[in-house]
Amino acid sequence: MTEPSIMALLPQAIADHFALDPGEITADTAITERDSWNPITHLGLLVHLEQAFGVQLEEEPAIRASTVRELSAAIEQARSRGTS
Repeated sequence: MTEPSIMALLPQAIADHFALDPGEITADTAITERDSWNPITHLGLLVHLEQAFGVQLEEEPAIRASTVRELSAAIEQARSRGTS
């Protein structure tokens, strides 16, 4: 069995953190435009994603990520570095 892609799992992880409907979240969803977003909730989301995906995100791309696609790329980068 193959491992699900990050993009397949990421909407649910984000929805869980922000109490959203995962069906509303696409690769191009701008998380920074959500009413519940602020810099503190962004940091909390990054910690949540590190735990959910078993990685340690690189600070710069993770902090700058504003869309689901950019968060996915940051997680993929952390996986490819083998950080956990």
